[in-house]
Amino acid sequence: SLHFVKTQEEMAAPVRRSERLKKKKDKKAIPEDAAVTAASTARAAKAISKNTKNIAKNTNIAKSARNDSDEKQKTKKYWLMKSEPDAFSIDDLKAKGSNSEHWDGIRNYQVRNMIRDEIQCGDEALFYHSNCKPPGVVGSMVVCRECYADHTAFDKTEKYYDPKSDPNNPRWFMFDVRFQNKFNRFISLNELKQAKELQTMRILQRGNRLSITPITKNEYEIICKMGQMKAQN
Repeated sequence: SLHFVKTQEEMAAPVRRSERLKKKKDKKAIPEDAAVTAASTARAAKAISKNTKNIAKNTNIAKSARNDSDEKQKTKKYWLMKSEPDAFSIDDLKAKGSNSEHWDGIRNYQVRNMIRDEIQCGDEALFYHSNCKPPGVVGSMVVCRECYADHTAFDKTEKYYDPKSDPNNPRWFMFDVRFQNKFNRFISLNELKQAKELQTMRILQRGNRLSITPITKNEYEIICKMGQMKAQN
């Protein structure tokens, strides 16, 4: 009985050693395989990182280009806009308070194109009373809504109704403005003509009859300064 047990133990021992050797061999092989895998993973990670950096770089370049383009498009512009005071005056706009008013009735293609392509939110404009005696600048306003269809072109009861203007394909456009300031003193057309710094303004050029004209920031600031001076007795 004891001999049988011993024999069994002796027979079992090589098996156990064989298993231990196999396990030991497997343990030695794991680090080698792991090292290869780790190296491959590192190379893959490096390649991914490089590609990610390139993508990020290209994205930043594209983003920067878009920002530059947007910045150019959003650069504030300045305008002089005419309105007949008996139709709509600076006081009418002031009475709106913080509410806006649409600037409609434009039926000149050159001005229409300015409204459609150039005038944008944040632009500032001089309010000019026209077709009166004397004509001149009375205040300032700011554009608060950009180009949209001029509904007065579709209304037969309106002064500037245009039967050729289709609501589905409008020909004329308008925009919204908000009151900003009424000058302390009226700046007449003659006074504008006398100012040396303003000689290149479109409104002072012979034959110009456009109801909206672009002006420079410097011209805008000069006229605003003139308007805030104390009224002369």
